[in-house]
Amino acid sequence: YTAATLSWVFAKDYKQFFRLDKEDKSPVSAELVQKIKAIIDETCSANAPDAVIIQDYNKGLLTREMITYIQEISRNSDIPLFVDPKKDNFELLSDCDFFKPNLNEIKDYLGSEETQTTNELITKASHSLKKAKNLVITLGSEGMYFKNADFEARIPAWKLENPDVSGAGDTVISALCIYHLMGHSLEENADFANKAGAISCSKKAVSVVSLREIDEIGAKKA
Repeated sequence: YTAATLSWVFAKDYKQFFRLDKEDKSPVSAELVQKIKAIIDETCSANAPDAVIIQDYNKGLLTREMITYIQEISRNSDIPLFVDPKKDNFELLSDCDFFKPNLNEIKDYLGSEETQTTNELITKASHSLKKAKNLVITLGSEGMYFKNADFEARIPAWKLENPDVSGAGDTVISALCIYHLMGHSLEENADFANKAGAISCSKKAVSVVSLREIDEIGAKKA
């Protein structure tokens, strides 16, 4: 829905140095918003999904109108809503079942100073983002923080050499969704997603993570 050209620059050993993006991130037209809303309506009416994931990249598709529309449908149909946000519409997007920003996105949201510690940022974010039923913050090399009304904790990161974070956010939000639908607790869910994210970062570029790999990394820790 937005014009984009992407280029990656790698070394011989396939380590990613940087990515070049050339794109139009203007909000989509009102006409296109209505067309997409009609598609969502038709899809949900024909075969109600078990869950909805919003993976926002601030590319212009997810306008405030689109976001509130998806939230309304999810709420009225009792469909769990999972969100991986970017800076725009951050607080609006937090009105969901699972809200999964990363630490840099939390810093952008809070307008934090460089002197603030990770613990201070987590405390401010958890007090501010109360609309989220479950808050999960990925912390890079510092692991993962998670919280709901009954429980909060942090788990350490897996030690990786030269991690490639391409696709890691998509992997983590998908893992959170899958394990939630399987009936697991938030603590079990976060542990599962943490493993999935580590495997994703251990691979080059955007890669598939299998359940077998998650089981294997769990067995190594045990």
